Amino acid sequence: MVDARFFRSTGGLSLQDIAALTGAAVVLPKGQDDASLRFESVAALDAAGAGDLSFFDNVKYLDAFTESKVGACFLRSKFAARAPAGMALL
Repeated sequence: MVDARFFRSTGGLSLQDIAALTGAAVVLPKGQDDASLRFESVAALDAAGAGDLSFFDNVKYLDAFTESKVGACFLRSKFAARAPAGMALL
């Protein structure tokens, strides 16, 4: 959760916007066909919720990644098969 004392909320960015800004490809969860989902904050894998964005790069955090409730995650494609159901991948 973003601390409102230091950061003003901009209403977040859509998954489409995040992909366009970063050049990332989007893989939506099964059954999801809308990349307009909005994300308002960034959080660690173990603390993230459905409205958060995170990243996974170090195999040391594989357990946190596979158990995460994060809505969308940046990761290397070799880890995509290990992503939990419902997580959008970038």
